Amino acid sequence: MLLLTLLAVLLAQTLSSVIWLSQLRATQTEGLVTSARSLAYSMAASVSYFRSLPLAYRPMVLDQLRSMGGTRFVVSLNDHPLDMQIMQPTPRKQAVLDVVGEVLRQRLGNGPDITVWFARPDELRIFNSGLKLDELPRSWAHYALTLEPVNPPVLVTQIEMAPGEWFYIASLLPEPYTSLEEQ
Repeated sequence: MLLLTLLAVLLAQTLSSVIWLSQLRATQTEGLVTSARSLAYSMAASVSYFRSLPLAYRPMVLDQLRSMGGTRFVVSLNDHPLDMQIMQPTPRKQAVLDVVGEVLRQRLGNGPDITVWFARPDELRIFNSGLKLDELPRSWAHYALTLEPVNPPVLVTQIEMAPGEWFYIASLLPEPYTSLEEQ
């Protein structure tokens, strides 16, 4: 009888732990998607703002942002999409990529070519010349794209604003979603 009681308690404890863990993961995923959606709305607002500027003012506004310490995003205007090594998607990364792409297409329309992926900070390229993050002045991008020593993945978005004009925007996900690996 004692053995049966212990077995029932152990089974109940295991079942409650499994249910609790699945609820925790679902809550974390929901928070991750909500955070990514908010980030995507901010990205779309930035793109819309730069679209509204006359062509000649866009580089000047970017230079002013950099000289003032930057923003939450690292932004550049390029004449072609930048190539870099893309991180393999995990379920959590894919959830972020899906929601960011969805929001950007919803806010900006299906017309522009939009690419969204994750890259490692050491593989990140920023400008037309393909400069790496470490080759830039620290005040330009490091504070927005690194959390040393963690080095979380960077969300990279490139949007074709016009032929030969690509809007590049990179950002980290906010805490506590900097790590997108299953825990």
